[in-house]
Amino acid sequence: MASQKFPKRVVNNGVDRRNNREHRIKSDQGTAEQEVFILFDTDVNYVVEKLNLADLPATVDEDGKSVTWFVNFQIKDAPGPQGKPVNGVAYSMLFPPSPKNLRLVIFDGTKAMYFKESITDRSHDNRQWKEIRLSIGDPGGGWGGGV
Repeated sequence: MASQKFPKRVVNNGVDRRNNREHRIKSDQGTAEQEVFILFDTDVNYVVEKLNLADLPATVDEDGKSVTWFVNFQIKDAPGPQGKPVNGVAYSMLFPPSPKNLRLVIFDGTKAMYFKESITDRSHDNRQWKEIRLSIGDPGGGWGGGV
């Protein structure tokens, strides 16, 4: 599948900035969205914005299987339209475990692909999460395929 451009519609008030290291992306009731935490290794002045799930592709590029997206966000160097996505800055993304043993899918800004790196367990905010390390400034996360 040829790479294509996807729109970036910001969801207002979709992120709680807890401090300069921790951001909580809120979920909307009645949707596939899940609460997700973005944890930076050091204090940063970046802006994390929640993006509309409908702006992500419907299938995984590798095999054409459908994806149920649970988060879409971007990390920018400044708020508003003048801010640019920040790539190459490592952070952790914490998310709930997979339903029904589906595989984690990551959207990297141009294509949807199965996540092939390690997924670890982590306790945070009095809950158990799955954790991955990313350095993509404009990712989406979802479930697709089967294990």
